[in-house]
This record gives sequence, structure tokens and C-alpha cells, in this order.
Amino acid sequence: MNVLLRIMTGFLSAFALLMLSWIPSRLHLTENVWIIVLCSWFAAWVLLELLCVWRKRNLCPRLLTHLRFAPIATCLFFLITLIAYDQAMILHSKWKIRQYVYGSASPATRLSLDLYNDYRGFCGNGASVHFYALYGETAAEGFESEDPAVRARSLRVSIRVFDNQTEGPFPGLLERASQDSDPQVRQVVADFHEMTKFVW
Repeated sequence: MNVLLRIMTGFLSAFALLMLSWIPSRLHLTENVWIIVLCSWFAAWVLLELLCVWRKRNLCPRLLTHLRFAPIATCLFFLITLIAYDQAMILHSKWKIRQYVYGSASPATRLSLDLYNDYRGFCGNGASVHFYALYGETAAEGFESEDPAVRARSLRVSIRVFDNQTEGPFPGLLERASQDSDPQVRQVVADFHEMTKFVW
């Protein structure tokens, strides 16, 4: 039973190491380095486990504990860190949107906001949908302001996060903006139509 538990722990650790396979790209390590690390860990763990079973006593208990549980602990640490980092960057991006919308920049100025997207799939449409779900409402909330410059900037940010989405608040927002009483808001709509008439 004890041997079976050790084997299961080892396989869990191996799975945790495989889950961390995105580390090479983040740390700019080559795949060969990652394979060497994985094989070295696996060989050391198996060798030490076999020695313990063969000699019937626990050799290097601290090292063996690290070999058994370090990958699991590392995986949990990185997952928690990644989730926290994503949430902090999303909040920072929403803050940047609000800073622009309620700031003093001219609505005619070209928008250059570097917004964070935590989508890690492989579908381009999925990335766009997720991006709009993250920031669509934040971008559009300034359109309720009585200040026409705020409405124009809110519309410009909405266009930035829109990226050809047909659902959500954007289509209705665009229709309302085209009938806005202020010319600078209508100009943003005209610029958008001018920009997309060759795309559609």
C-alpha cells in the first residue's frame, strides 16, 4: 500500500511537471532544456524510490520528499500566481480604459491602449469574444455621460474592443451614437464606418 501511494504521488508530480510545460516559452528555454529537467527529475525520483525499497529504509528523506511533492507544489504556486496576475492585469486594463474615457484627451486623437487579454486558446474568434466580454461594458459605460467628449472617447474605446462582435452592447451603442446630438460623437461613428467599409 505504501509503495502504491508513492507511485501515485510520483505520477501526480509528473503530471504537475507536464502542466508546467508552458514555462520554457515564458523563460525562453529551449525544449531540450525542459526535457533534460523532466528526465533528470524522473530518473532521480525512480532511483531513490528503488533504493529505499531495496534497502528497506528511507534514504535521504528530505530529498525524496522534495522529489515527490515539489512538482505539485510548484504547479499550484504557478497556477495561483498566474490567476492573480491575470486578474491584476485585467483590473489595470479597465483602469486604463476609465482613465482615457474620463480624462482630457481629445476624442480625435488616435487611441493607443495596450489592453491585456488572458485568453489562452487557439481560436482567433474566441480571443476576440473573450476580449470584448472583459472590456465591452467598461468601455461603453462612459456613453451615459452628459459630457459629449466622454461619450466620444467611450465610443472610441468601444470600437477598439469591439473587433467585429455582433452581440453585446456595441451594435446598439453605435446606433445611438450615430443619432447623438454632438458632432464629435457622430464623427467617431463616421470614422468607424469609413475604416470598416473596405472590410465588410
